[in-house]
Amino acid sequence: MFFKEISPFVRYARYMPLQTEVQYVHCVPYDARLFYAQKGKSTIVADGVEYQMIPGAVLIINSGVEYQIFPDSDNDCYIAMNFDYTREFENIKTPVPPARVSVYDEKLLMKAPVFEDAPEMNKVFYATDVTEIEKKLKTLVREYNVKLIHHEIKTSALLSQCLAECVR
Repeated sequence: MFFKEISPFVRYARYMPLQTEVQYVHCVPYDARLFYAQKGKSTIVADGVEYQMIPGAVLIINSGVEYQIFPDSDNDCYIAMNFDYTREFENIKTPVPPARVSVYDEKLLMKAPVFEDAPEMNKVFYATDVTEIEKKLKTLVREYNVKLIHHEIKTSALLSQCLAECVR
C-alpha cells in the first residue's frame, strides 16, 4: 500500500496523564497507537527499543508490536489514540485495549498495512520536536469526545495531516 492511500479510522482519542504509582503492563495492541508527549519526561519501550518521550515527541506503534510505558513523574501527559490506517476494521467502534503479552491472541489482530513508500511507518515510528501537530491532535481529541455530526470525517482528516507531517 502507498502512504497516500491512508484513510485513518480513529477508534479512541484522549489526554493520558501518567501516574508513577501505576505499573503499566508489557502489552501488545490489536490496533495502532499514537502517543504524543505534551508534558514530562517518560519512556516507552517498543519492540525492544527505548524511546524518550519529552514534550513534542511522537511515537506511533503498529498493531502487534509489544510496548510498555515507564512514567518519570506524575507530571507526564500524552495525547494518545488508537487507530487504523484504513477503514477495514471500522465496524469495531469501541476502544480495543492492548493485551498483556502473556494473553495476546494474534487472531484478534487488526493487521496494519505495509507501506511501500514510507517504510518508517511499518512498525514503530519515533520523532522529536513535532510540536506543529499538537494543535491538530488537540482538535482531534475534542472532535472525538464531542462527536458532532461527521466527526469521523474530521478526525480522519486531522490524523491524516498529522501522520503526513510525521513522515515528512
